[in-house]
Amino acid sequence: MSEAFFRRRGGAVAPGMVGVLGVLAVCALAWPYTVDDAFIVARYAQNVVLGAGYGMNPDVPSDGITGPLWIVPSLLAVGMHEPLTVAKLVGAACAGLTAWLVVGWAHGRALGHRAAWASAAVLACLPDVGTWSVSGLETGAALLALTALALALLDRSRPRLGLAVVATTALAWLRPELAPCGLVLWLAPFTRSARTTWPWALAGLIGALSVVVWRLAMFGDALPLSARAKPADLAHGAQYVLFAFLLMTSVAGALLAVLGAWQGRRDDRFMLAAIAVHIAAVALAGGDWMPGARLMVPIAGLYALLAGRGVARLSLRSGWLAAAGLALAVVVPLLDLVVRVPELRATAATRDVPAAHLGRGLRDLGKVVAVLDVGYLGYVSRAEIVDLGGLTDPYIARLPGGHIDKRIDEQYLRQRDPDVIVLHSSSPPELNDQKDLLAFSGYPVEHRVAAMPWVRDSFRVLGYVELHESYGYVVLERVTSEAR
Repeated sequence: MSEAFFRRRGGAVAPGMVGVLGVLAVCALAWPYTVDDAFIVARYAQNVVLGAGYGMNPDVPSDGITGPLWIVPSLLAVGMHEPLTVAKLVGAACAGLTAWLVVGWAHGRALGHRAAWASAAVLACLPDVGTWSVSGLETGAALLALTALALALLDRSRPRLGLAVVATTALAWLRPELAPCGLVLWLAPFTRSARTTWPWALAGLIGALSVVVWRLAMFGDALPLSARAKPADLAHGAQYVLFAFLLMTSVAGALLAVLGAWQGRRDDRFMLAAIAVHIAAVALAGGDWMPGARLMVPIAGLYALLAGRGVARLSLRSGWLAAAGLALAVVVPLLDLVVRVPELRATAATRDVPAAHLGRGLRDLGKVVAVLDVGYLGYVSRAEIVDLGGLTDPYIARLPGGHIDKRIDEQYLRQRDPDVIVLHSSSPPELNDQKDLLAFSGYPVEHRVAAMPWVRDSFRVLGYVELHESYGYVVLERVTSEAR
């Protein structure tokens, strides 16, 4: 049986390995980079294992992880290995497996050999696939789940509806904004056999809604705190998807994907529609504030499939035209890769030294720390965190304003009674002789906190930690009235 399998799929091995190795090479180059939010997941996992509950602070439940399923790798790693290392390895493995599935699927259809090579090239050249898969977040897992869902539902010869149910459930527990995209993909088997499909679709719906039931039971809210802390900004969302569209496709890749879908089977058009719906969903959700195109990575497998088929279709008319189209499709992603990977590695280096030193120092300075970057500093310090952005704080999350612009009232901050306040600043702060903070370059919520009479009377500047030329932390320490 295995010999027959390799005879059928043998031609896909070479492009499949190119796709896998290309994606894993980017993962390796970006390995030092870990996004700050990944440390939130690691801290939640530590608290769960220690019996301190599902929350940022011990015994204070909060829905601070957008994709609760992603806590599983960190839970398995706590006590045995560094949770972030395991999460990054799982993310890289998911991205590599996705590349193998995409190329194998492309090879198994019309013009398979050409489409397989083109799909492998497109996917390997997308820097966000590798960089975000090893960022410590659930991006690689969401990429694999959505790709598996599409391939399971669009396989006419042998649809795998059981796998589709599992993938649908996983998507809901990883990235809620992927629900509309998944719904479009479920329409494909309905058009072929509604009677056979509906029981499985119902099971998938129940699996997807299970995360909503869990959230309502645990926190009384169907949405994660990130949706409350970062209210949708349509203008920013539109800018984000436009930038991501250009970054991923160079426009030429998008045209190839449309060509591949329109001249392929009807199911290919469902795949194209799913991509379009996801882009719209991300725009309506307000996009993202992190670098690159993180929220677009889950559709990268579908895009690579369609773009590869577009190259193969174009090659029937002209090999040179197909080669030119593929080159244009990958030129912007490759330029982005050359620029971004060194920047991400440099960011990791700043965390390894000055931020690590600050985190360990916070452990000794006080039990309660108010800060906007709650991930790494919270994870290293193990202090009780007052989350100024509301990602892990239900009260602050529901206050007016965006993530960096919350209208925090002074009474609440006094009630939380922080020992230390950490503020961003793009340049060293201005101080007087008594080390009172006169001016700094931070975010709106931080300026409001610094301007509070209680903060001005009760805190002095302990120091400024420079991470790089335009990014640092101003550390304010609580002092007694006698000390002042």
